[in-house]
Amino acid sequence: MVVQNLLNILTIDIDLDKEQNISDFEGALKIVEICNKVPAGTWLVLKYSVLLQWQNNQLKFPAVKVNVLEKLFDEKLLADCSLVLSNGTEVKCHRNVLAAQSDVFHTMLTSGFSESTSHKIEMTDVSEDGVNIFLTYLYKDKINTEVMDEEIAVELLQISHKYNVSALESIMLEMLFHKPNNWFSVDSALSLYFITANVTAHSALCEKMFDIIKRNSYGNTQKLRSSTLYKDLEEKNPKEALNLLYKLLEDAKN
Repeated sequence: MVVQNLLNILTIDIDLDKEQNISDFEGALKIVEICNKVPAGTWLVLKYSVLLQWQNNQLKFPAVKVNVLEKLFDEKLLADCSLVLSNGTEVKCHRNVLAAQSDVFHTMLTSGFSESTSHKIEMTDVSEDGVNIFLTYLYKDKINTEVMDEEIAVELLQISHKYNVSALESIMLEMLFHKPNNWFSVDSALSLYFITANVTAHSALCEKMFDIIKRNSYGNTQKLRSSTLYKDLEEKNPKEALNLLYKLLEDAKN
C-alpha cells in the first residue's frame, strides 16, 4: 500500500456562488505524478484537508456624522447676514437658512427690499437671548420650553408668527396655553393678549390671557391703566387698548 499525504500540496480557488467542476488546480500535476509511480493493483489512499479562506473586498469607511446646519450655526462659517437688535448688536447668520425656513425672510432677502442688498434684518422688538433661541430652532430644530421664561416665550410666539415659522408658532401656542395662570405676570398677559387679539388661530390663548387680566384688575381698571406696559400699548395701539377696557367693563356687568 502506498500512502501519500497531500497536505499543503493542493491549492484550489473556489467561488462558492457558482457551481464549478475543477480539474486544473495547483497540485493536480503532483497527484498525477504520484499515481503514475504506483504499481498496478495497488490501492492508493489520498489524505487531504480543506482550508477555507474568506475574502471580503468591500471597502469600509469610518462613519463620520456631520450636521452641516449645526456646524454653520456654531462656527458661523461664511455667515452672510445679520439680525440687528435694538441696541445695535448684530447676530450673524446665513441668508439661505433664513430663506429656507421662512417665506417672509425669503421675500425680504430676494425681492428687492433693502434687506436683499444690506443683508441686515432689523429685529428691534426681540432680545438677544430670544433671537439666539429663535436661530437655534431654525438651524437645529431644537427648543427647550421647560426652562424658558415668560418673556422669551412671548417673544418667540410673536416672531414665529411674524415670520411665519408655523412649526415653532404651534409649539409656543401649545406651551403657553398649558401653563398655569399663575405662571404669567400681568405684563406678559397683556403682551400676549394684544399679540393674539386679531389672530384667529390664537383665540383660545387670547381668552386665557383676558381671564388672567380680568382676575388681576377685578373691580379696578385704573390699576390696569397705570401699568407702564399698558400705557405703552395704549400709545402704539390705542384702539385695541380701549377695546380691552370696554371688554373688561362689559364682562364685569355680567
